[in-house]
Order: sequence, then structure tokens, then C-alpha cells
Amino acid sequence: MASPFRVLLVDDEPDLLAIGKLFLERAGPFVIETCGSAGAALDLLAREPFDAIVSDYQMPEMDGIELLAFVRKGHGNLPFVLFTGRGREEVAIQAIDEGADFYVQKGGDPEAQFAELAYKTRVAIERRATERVLEERGRRFRALIQNSSDIIRIIDRDGQIAYDSDSGARILGYPPGSVLGHSPLEFVHPDDRTLVGDALAAVYAGTSPGTPTGFRLRHADGRWIAVESVAVNLIGTPGVDGVVTTTWPVEARRRAEEALLLSERRFRRAEEIAGVGHWELHLETGTVHASRGAQALYGIHGDEHPLADIQGVPLPEFRLMLDQAMQDLVEQGRPYEVEFTIRRVDDGRRRQVRSVATYDPDRQTVFGILHDVTDLRETEAALRRANRTLTLLTGITRHDIDNQLAVLRGYLSLAQVEESPPAVAAFLERSMAAAERIAALIRFTGTWEGIGSRPPAWLDARDMVEEAAQVAAASAVHVTNDLPAGLRVWGGALSMRVLAGLIENALRHGVSVTTVRFSAEETGEGDLVIVCEDDGVGVPADEKEQIFGRGYGSNTGLGLFLAREALGLTDIAITETGTPGEGARFELTVPPGRWRRENGNGSP
Repeated sequence: MASPFRVLLVDDEPDLLAIGKLFLERAGPFVIETCGSAGAALDLLAREPFDAIVSDYQMPEMDGIELLAFVRKGHGNLPFVLFTGRGREEVAIQAIDEGADFYVQKGGDPEAQFAELAYKTRVAIERRATERVLEERGRRFRALIQNSSDIIRIIDRDGQIAYDSDSGARILGYPPGSVLGHSPLEFVHPDDRTLVGDALAAVYAGTSPGTPTGFRLRHADGRWIAVESVAVNLIGTPGVDGVVTTTWPVEARRRAEEALLLSERRFRRAEEIAGVGHWELHLETGTVHASRGAQALYGIHGDEHPLADIQGVPLPEFRLMLDQAMQDLVEQGRPYEVEFTIRRVDDGRRRQVRSVATYDPDRQTVFGILHDVTDLRETEAALRRANRTLTLLTGITRHDIDNQLAVLRGYLSLAQVEESPPAVAAFLERSMAAAERIAALIRFTGTWEGIGSRPPAWLDARDMVEEAAQVAAASAVHVTNDLPAGLRVWGGALSMRVLAGLIENALRHGVSVTTVRFSAEETGEGDLVIVCEDDGVGVPADEKEQIFGRGYGSNTGLGLFLAREALGLTDIAITETGTPGEGARFELTVPPGRWRRENGNGSP
């Protein structure tokens, strides 16, 4: 079990600190340390590590924004959530500008506001963990190029050398680190500077994939050395964030050929690390050659493939746009920068791809770079969905709990003034029912609070059913799992919870249910249909869609409503198609590219 997150809670109100600690540790997984002032918080931060800070805004001596500034200065991007009163939009704007991860307003229902605070604190911590993984990839990239026999440099956004591999000192004779902060053009022969400057500018602008360029570099002893260099734009890649140049001497042809082969291997490795690939279109022959990085992106395995093998990869609806962009590049010199969707050759999955290309009229060749931006686009969409579902869930629970609190207060008020013991007992019984309803809503919120909080993944459908049967405590019925081994679906973190909910739904509403069966069917359109059916009383024909509406049923009225929401995050649809009187039948339709079959070693 993962260790709980250590969170520092800062507020000058002792009662709010106590309440906040209680609520957040109950929402978990948190261990809360409290401080009554920003100064005390900074002292504690200097002595102990924390995963995140949650701070009030209005405090004496130093407010939350000032504390945030000190944290950013001394502790980098430690997750920071500002938690303060309503009506302070200017504070929210200032907090975000100063680098706060989230801003949460106080006030309203305590359960709902602390549920939101706990959720956003977890998101901030998990997002930072993801950033650390990306930074580690950048460090691995640096470790890879450090051992290269070529001169590998990273040129930053300002056009200055930010990194110089050990080979630079060995080949050119400059002391290690002495070229950092200088423009690479300072070391280029005056007659070659325009050529090299234009080539670098094209790479920075994204109009060139980095065609090898020949020029002369000055050795530390004043000699000029003939070299060739290739550059790739990795601006925005964590741990790199610059243009990476690979340069090798060409004084002897044999050494040049060896260096080229080695550089190609390094470049391919860099492509793999960066998730990019390149391609060339030869206009005279009409053939395209794709690098291994591009092939991997397409889902093609083997040597380089001509156009005939990969022309069917982009989806048909993008062909006209791609053809027009290519025509504009070749005939009018317009920048070629497109984003489109492909269908991978090996597993049929759809991927979002961005491509930038440049045209060499002398060679009648178009050079392009491909970059898989699926994860980026899905992350952007996931953040939007997570915000929507968080707002939805918070609004639902706050509204329903407020209503039940009104009922509870009403019956308790009546019980206070009523003199008849039987009437008082009746009012108290109704008050208890309202309290149980509130408790059920709170428990339900805890079950579903993770909706949309983590990215989707490939999940084993059969294993999910086995786990769902255990979670649902389905000992009263027989759960038959006829899903085949190796069947995987692209699902969210709560997919198993949805399956458990279907089993619980059968137990709760099926009346005479003895068996719940899971199976799978493939349609002619390539969809996968996962079926959950029971032998109970079924669902009336006029209620088959109503059961997915908010408020339906006698429990929380949210189960199937939020099940549809959770499945919809990964484009899975759910419907009820059973025959009334013969049992319920729920069909989960998974579209093509969102499911696959794997063999025993995990390969599709």
C-alpha cells in the first residue's frame, strides 16, 4: 500500500486547522501537519519534507500569496493550494500568476468544500510526480548523449550553448564548460555563418527537420576543422528544452562514414526518447521513406517502408487537408504544419499526430518530422473532463445533502415543540432516515471521487470482473465470468467500480437473481460489446433509459448515472437491452481502437 501524502496545512484560525486536518485525513490518503502562521510554516519546511502545502490567504504578518512566493523561491514547484474565503477573484488571479497549483474557496457545505480541496491537492501532487518522471527522461537523454563520440550540444531558446558533451572538448580542444553561454555561431568560419545561422533558424521555426549541413569549426589552437552537423528541435521536452545538434568531423571519408552511422543510431535513439520520427517524400519518384521512429509511431515493424505501405495510415477525412498543405508547401513555400489522426497498422488504435516539413527544391525532396501528440491532447481533454466531472459531482452532492439537511432540521424542530411521545418518535424516525440518506451520499461521493482523476490505461477485462465480484460481495449469487483471457479495454480508473456496481444493482433490484453472467461479443463494425446479464425480474421497457438518469432509484439515485459518466470518459457507451421478466442485460460498447486481444506475453 502506498504511503500517505504529507501535507502542510497553514491557517491562523486554530479551529479551522483542526477541522481541516480532520476532514482531509478522513478524505485521505493524507497525513496533515498544521501551522498557525506562514513564518512557522517556512521554519517547518526547512526541517521536514512535505508533498504539498494548503494555505489560507488572509493571515497576519505574511499572507498566503507571500508564503507562496517564498515557497517557490526556496522549494521550487512544491504543490501549493490556496484555500480562502469567497468573493476574492483578484486573489485567485494573483495566486495562479504567482504559481499556485489550485485555488479553492471556503464556505458552503464543509463536506463538499473539503472533498474538493482533497481532490485538488491529490491532483497537484500526482501532476508533480508525472513532471518528475518526464524530467527523469530528460536526464536519461543527457546521459545517453554524454557518452557519444560526436559533439552533441543543446542550444537553448535564446540561441546560446546550454550543454556541451565531453566530445566537444576532446575534438575541438576547448576546456570543458568554456563554450557554455556562447552562441554556436562564434565558433563557425565567417564564410559559413550565414549558412549555419539560416539552418538553425529553420530548425527553431519548425520548418526544417534538421538536414545535415557541412561547414567549418574553429579548433582551440586556431585551426579550422571541416564538420557536418544535424539538429533536431526538442524545445519543450523536459530536461532538454532546446535544439540538439550532433556534429562530427569529416576530414577522412572513412571516419565520416563511421560517424554518420553512429550518429544515425544516436538520432534514432533520440527519436525514440522524444517520441518523434522523420520522413522524406521524393517528388520525382513519388516514394516516401519513414524512419524507424516514424514506423514505430505508425505501428509498422521492419525496415523503412515506401509510400505504398503507409499511405492508408491517415484517416480518409484528413487526406484533402494533407494534400492541400503539401501543395502549398511545394508550390508557394507556405509552412507545412499539420495535425491529423492516424490508425496504427498493428493494433488499429487511433493516434493524434503533428507533422512539420520543409521542401528542398534542389533535391525535389520534402523532409518532415512526426510527433505523437496523443498523450498531450488526451491530457488536455482529461483535465477538462476532470474539471467537468468534479463540478458535476460536487454540485450533485452539495444539492442533495443540503436538501436532506433541510429535512433533518425540519423534523428535529417539530420534535422539539411536539408534546406527544408517539409524534416525537415519528419525527425522530424521519430525522434518522434523512441522516442515513446524507451518510449514503457521503459514502457514495467517496466511492466516485476519483472519476477522471487518473489517465486511462489498458485494463484486463476478465481480471476486472473477478475483482468486481469480490468488491460487490456477491456471495448471494453466482457470477459467471465468460470473458476470454487476454481481452483488454482502454478504460479509466473507475471501470472496475462500474462492473461492481452492475453486480450490486442486480442484487439490489433483481429480486430473484441467482446468476450474473459476463460475456463479450464483437460486432461487424469492429465494436466490442461486454455483456452483463442476470436472471432476475429485468427492467420495465419504459424505464430502460430512465435508470441512467440522476435521481432514479431508491438508494442514492446516482449509481447508473455516474457509471455512464465514468465510462464515457473513454468513449464506452452503456445501455440496457434485456427483456422485462427475463432479467436485466447491460451492454458496454467499446469502439474500435479502445480494445484489443493480447497473447500470453502481453503483446497484441
